[in-house]
Order: sequence, then structure tokens, then C-alpha cells
Amino acid sequence: MSSQQGNGWFKRPMDRALTWKQRLLIAGVALLLGLFGVSRIHLIPNALSIEVMPPEQEDLYKVYYDLGAGFNETDSITTMVQPGERRQMIHFSGFPARNIKTFRIDPGMREGAVWIASITLQYEFRYLKIHIPLYRWTGERLLADFTPLHHIRDFALTEQGLALTSTGDDAHFAYRGQWQTILDSAAIAASRVSRFLYVLCMLCAAVIYGLLAFHRVVRRLVSFVRSHERFLINLSVTFAMLLLYLLIASHVLPEGINSTFASLLWKFVLISMTVGFYGLFFFGTVLKERPSSIRKTIERFQAQDLLLLFLPLTPIVQYLILNQNVLKITDSIIIMIFFTALTFISSLIVPWLLSIAGSRILLISAGLSLTFVLLNMSALAANFHWHLVGNPLIQLGIFIVTAAILFFLYTLNRKRTYWAVALFFLVNTAMTMVKVTNDQPEIRDTSVTIPNIYASVEGRQMVSTPDIFLLVYESYANQETMLHYGFDNRAQIDFLKEMGFTIYPGTYSTGSMSLESLGRLLHVTNHIQQDRMTSYTSGANAVGDILKSFGYKTFGIFPVDYFLQNSRPAYDDWYPPINKMYPIFITAILEGEFRYNIGFDAIPYNDYLLKKREAFTQRTQEPAFLYTHSMLPGHSQESGKCLPDEKSKYLKGIKDANQEMGKDLALLMKSRPNAIVIVAGDHGPYLTKGCFHLENYAIGEIDRLDIQDRYGTFLAIKWPERAYAGRYDIRILQDIFPAVFAYLFKDDTIFDAARIEREDLYGSPLHGIRIENGIIKGGKDDGKPLFLGIQ
Repeated sequence: MSSQQGNGWFKRPMDRALTWKQRLLIAGVALLLGLFGVSRIHLIPNALSIEVMPPEQEDLYKVYYDLGAGFNETDSITTMVQPGERRQMIHFSGFPARNIKTFRIDPGMREGAVWIASITLQYEFRYLKIHIPLYRWTGERLLADFTPLHHIRDFALTEQGLALTSTGDDAHFAYRGQWQTILDSAAIAASRVSRFLYVLCMLCAAVIYGLLAFHRVVRRLVSFVRSHERFLINLSVTFAMLLLYLLIASHVLPEGINSTFASLLWKFVLISMTVGFYGLFFFGTVLKERPSSIRKTIERFQAQDLLLLFLPLTPIVQYLILNQNVLKITDSIIIMIFFTALTFISSLIVPWLLSIAGSRILLISAGLSLTFVLLNMSALAANFHWHLVGNPLIQLGIFIVTAAILFFLYTLNRKRTYWAVALFFLVNTAMTMVKVTNDQPEIRDTSVTIPNIYASVEGRQMVSTPDIFLLVYESYANQETMLHYGFDNRAQIDFLKEMGFTIYPGTYSTGSMSLESLGRLLHVTNHIQQDRMTSYTSGANAVGDILKSFGYKTFGIFPVDYFLQNSRPAYDDWYPPINKMYPIFITAILEGEFRYNIGFDAIPYNDYLLKKREAFTQRTQEPAFLYTHSMLPGHSQESGKCLPDEKSKYLKGIKDANQEMGKDLALLMKSRPNAIVIVAGDHGPYLTKGCFHLENYAIGEIDRLDIQDRYGTFLAIKWPERAYAGRYDIRILQDIFPAVFAYLFKDDTIFDAARIEREDLYGSPLHGIRIENGIIKGGKDDGKPLFLGIQ
């Protein structure tokens, strides 16, 4: 037989078509193999899955099944559930659904709220980790088919699914319906799946027969592959590089938007590669072709390609400029070096090394585009209001478009590509710098920023020097606002009153975020410097300065170093130690989202509680001022888009905060009975509209609750002398220390002389809405009171 020589992947094209008998035989064998494989699959339920909101701490979930001897430890399956912020699917493998009478679920061993979105009976291909759902309980079916048995209350249906509260370490609920009915429904679902697989086998056999039948079409396809051999090889090598990058990213990157995107994209790339390689296998085996070697000479490294690194580094420079108020110069340098090295290796070095097999241009384009998308993900998350999970269509679209533009630009004109990337970098950087400049406060005259409190106490003698404790609970709202959320906090208010506290209903802050609110509280002025916000919470403020000058010893105790960053604390003693900022910043970029609470888990919360309560009992010769800031109850995740469980998580946080507050005050009242104790929230929890700022809403859409939800605060003060309980007209959070200093100096005129303007609101854009004497000026509720006095 003569052989036809050729270059490339296909040396000897098939010279004759198969007969119809040969085609039928091949297709028939394939069909029989497929049908035999499907017939061996018995879709009998063998696993149970529960979709839950994860706990705050690691917990143990169990499923007990009754085989006729009741519930016992032998007939049970255990799964460890890890903490997180998004729904998890918990799998219980080896569930003997066919033989049981009923089953029960133990949702953890800790007290607290539990949310179950669904319970699914399924068939599991254990080694492939593929689950086929056969019966699912959701919505009303959860409530109808399950009943609480022990240590469970509030067993009810909510927007998030089945909500229950565990009141002990052995909470459990059980299935109470007809189990055979469930098995029958599962059998019907299994038969549908089997029929689908049989049909799929027949379709595959038909496709095989068709490919073998249309010999001329296949020959043309072979000819196309031969003529585009090098491009297909280049594409295959590029896909292989992307697959490697994505696999590494999905396992190495911290859990978040980027790792989720990488986990999804590598499967897409793998499927594309599999289809391509099976196609090559088909042509090379069935059509008797023999692939040639893909090896070629490695391409020369182009030093000018270093300019292309400006593309993935553009978002990094943008982040650094926008966060100079929290980053030191050394932090910025380290961050820049880290990401420059990362992009240099992934976008230039690896593509250059792989150019021995593929196209350097195509490899560089793919590497730069993937790196750019991953490093720019935090900006995309902010623009599209993503939290933990992004939109894969948008992410994939940006990647493909960026790669295509880079490839064609570089192919057409390499120098113009350098200019385009450099121009993109310069324009973006310039726009970012302009934005930062425009966001700076208009006041530049430092003389007007000196708080009035200094002049108010100058030359005076402090008459009383009690210990002063400022206990701030993150986003702790007042009673009226909580009632809007469906939570009645009167029990906690009554508890505070019994301990001698005066409640100040209807108070609000002039700042809607922690640093803005507390900076104005501690420095007793609205004119604080935006570039040194953390310096106020780290002790460099008017309140600390004045108290120190009169012999006070100051303490700052926090659960995270967020309030102490970017400046050496001015407290005499503080906790925790300050960590470097660059690891947190790098983690946020790699995660793909600048979460407000990133890095907050660096210190165990119990360590903070121990340190705080130790400070409560620590006796000093000097009078003490202590500021501590609890992370409870907390607020929304600040993506600009509400998650389904925002309100329920906040209400759970309120309960936890009340418990923490009760223990704090019980200890304080015992150890410092004559101290001034201030219990306050710093701002609202952001639970209305988009669960964050209001810049995307028209002024006519912003109502009373929206303002309360961002600026409203809780305030209670225990004065050493009950005569001072209602002595001062405290309306805003920032009125606290003018009142405290009026008490310390026994001069009521200090309150009016030192207090700040109450009208302007800072932080969340409100389109010019103001509060004048408790009346809203502007917005949907213009002319109405901010608080209605509902208790």
C-alpha cells in the first residue's frame, strides 16, 4: 500500500470510506457498551444532603436512621461543618434509604439559630463526587414533613428556609411522614434519569454513525486541521497553561470570589481541552492519522514586554492610591513588589518557557488577561455588588474580551500594544488620584479644626475624677429602629435601667461608619481629617489629651487591630498588638473582595473578651479611661446588595451582644461601682435598601427608616450621681463627652460650649438631607421627626 506523506499532525489521511456494515458495527458496539453501562447503574438513594447556613464555629451535624431498633449511635452518620459566610451543602454518604423506617437530623451541638434551606435524598457516585437528586424537601414541605423533638424552639418557615433555634447540645428533629411514599417518588425520579441516560446513549451512537458516514465532511475537517495545525497546537498549549493556573488558584487562593471563579473556570477549560483532545484522538486513530511532534525552538524573550505588566498592575496601583490612609509606605512597597513578581512570572516567564511548544503571543495574552481579571476582581465586586460569589458570565466575558484584544493588538503592532497598555495605566491612575483629591474635605485651615472642647476646659480645675468606661457595641441600634426589624429589645433596656443607667432614646451619630462616628465622638468635632481616621480611635484625640493632662491613664481594648492601624497608639495601654497591614491587603486582593471584616479573625474573640474583662478589674493609682469596641451585633456585609439572611444574622447578633453586655456590666458594676459607664452603638446596621450606602437612590426614595438604619444609635449612661441622669440635652452620640466634661468640671456651661453641630450628616451620601432639632430636612419624610418616640 502506498503512503501519502505530509507535514503536521496528520501524515496519512484515510483514503477510503467505511462500508455501511462497518459503520453500523462500530455504532452498534458503542451503543451496546453504553446501554450495558447504564443498566449497571441502580439509582437507589444512598446519600442525604442538607443545605444550611454555616455556623459561626466548627460544629458536628448528625443523621440517625431507624432500621427497626430505634435511633442509636451505630445507625448514624456524622459530618463536620466548617464556619463560613455562604450556604453549604452537607453530604451524608452511605444513607441506607431503602431499609429505614424514618430518620432524624441533629443540627449541631451548639446553642443558637440554625437555617436549613433544603434536604435532599440523592444517589451518589462516591468516587466521582457526582450527586443525582431524587427527592427534595424545600419550603412548606420542610415544615409539613419534619417535627422538632428535643432542644428546639422557634421551628418555623422563613425566607431562608426552615429556621429553628437550638437550646442545647442535643437538638434534633425527625421526619414524620410516610417513608414509602418518599421512596416511590425517588424511584419515579430515578426512572426518569435512567431513561435520559438511555436516550443519551442512542444519540451518541447516532452521532458516531453519522461521523463515520459523512466521509467527505470528515475529510474536509481533517484538511482544515492539517492546514491550521500550528494554531491548534498553540491553542492546546495555552489551554493547558490556563488549566494549570486555575487549578493552582482554586486550591491556593483564600476562599472568596476569585477562588470560586477559578474553580468554575478550570472545569470549563478542562471540558474544552477534553473535547479537543478526543477530536484529535478520533482523527488520529479512527482515520489512521499519526500526530507529529509539537516541539519547536523556544522564542526569544522580549524585554519590551515588561511594559505589558502595567495592565494587571493597574488595579493594584488603584487600590494603593485609594487606601493610603491605612497603608504605610513600606506596606505599599511590599504589596507592589509581591504583585509585580507574581504577574511577571505568570504573564511573561511561564509563557516564554512554554513557547517551546506554543505561541508566546497567545500565551502572554492569556496569562495577562487571567491575571488582570483576578487582580481587578475587587473593583468588579464593588461595582457589581458581589459578595463571596461573582457573576461567572461577566467574569468570563471580561477575560475573553481582554485576551482577544491583547492577542490581535500584539499580532498587528507590538509597539502600539505597549502604548495602549501604558495609556490605560496612566489614565486609570490619573482618574484615581483625581477622585482621591475630590474626596478630601474642603476645610484646609487647621485653626478651625481644633475642637471647642480644648478652649472650654482651659484654665479650669477638674473637680471629680471617676473612672470612665466607653463600651461600644458595633451597629447596636435603638429600640425604635429594632422594632422596625421585628425585634423587641425592652428586656435589655429594663436590665440597664435596673443597673442605674439612663436611656437616651432617639439619638443618632453624625457619621454612618465606625471611624467617622467614633472619630467625631472622641475628638469632639465634625472636622476630622480623612487621612488619619484611625489615629482618633487609637488614642490621639481631644478626649484622651484632656484626660491625660488631668492625670488619667488611658486604655484601648479591641478585638481587632483595625482601630489602631497606621499610627502608634496614644493609649497608655492597648490591645491587641498591631499587625502589619500588607498581609491583610494582599489577602483581600487575592480573595477578590475588600470585605469590611477581612482579617478580623486574626485574634480569637474569646481572647479579646478575657483581655477586656481583665482591664475592667485592673486597679490603677490614677483614674482610668477605657474605650473598648465589641464586634457584636455587627452589620451587613457592605457589598451594596442585601443577602437573604442579613436581618436574621443581625437579630442573632443582637442576642449575642446582649449576653456579652450583661456579663461586661455585671463585672463593671461590681469592680467599679462609682464609674461613668457609657454603653453605645456607633451607627446603624445597614439593613434597608441595598444594605449599605444610599448614593444610588434618589433623594425622594430615602425615608426615615433609611436614615435611622445608618445613623441611628443606642445610648445609655450610668452617672455616679443620679441627679445628672437628665441634666444634659444629649441628642447625638457626639454630645457624650461635652456632657461628661461638664460633670467632671462641675460646670454645665461646658456642655453647650463644647458640643458640635448636630445638623450635618457624614458618611453615607444622603443628597443633602440634614437633621435640624430632630426634624428631617429633605427626602421622602421631609419635615417629619427622625424618631417617633416609639418604645
